[in-house]
Amino acid sequence: MVTVSFVSQPPERDSFHQLLVDYYDTMIPMNPPGVAAQLSATQNADDFWDEVHEYMPPHGRLALAYDAQNVLIGGGMMRTIRPGVGEFKRLFVRPEGRGLGLGRKLIQARLDAARDMGLRTIFADTLRNTTAMQALYKEFGFREIERYPESHSALHFPVLAQELRYFQLDL
Repeated sequence: MVTVSFVSQPPERDSFHQLLVDYYDTMIPMNPPGVAAQLSATQNADDFWDEVHEYMPPHGRLALAYDAQNVLIGGGMMRTIRPGVGEFKRLFVRPEGRGLGLGRKLIQARLDAARDMGLRTIFADTLRNTTAMQALYKEFGFREIERYPESHSALHFPVLAQELRYFQLDL
């Protein structure tokens, strides 16, 4: 059995930091070699801790997924980027959690939280090679759009801007 829950304070650093490294280790190679060479999984995971507060209540949410043995196998986060508008970030499920509908559960949990927070619009970005992620967003009613101004990925990693696809869902 897999459980998904939100944290009210920053998660335990060791296990969550490793989940972030695993996420970036998966995502970085999906970029063209010249782009991938400019990115570091460890550095990107380290940088998250400087902004962790953006993903904590009341302005954000961080959902974590655990397996039956209470091992962290996935997560996803959301932050408010302006009044009534949020951004989904870093949805990731480790290989051992894939095929269980966990990605869907993490999206639905964050959508429910977004509504509870009074958000009316959710933006997301993802790499153009993540076709499964794009299909999942579309399954939930997201539509592909031009870049939105607050795209965390495009702002913090300008080299990625051309590699990203942008999505919007009006709640």
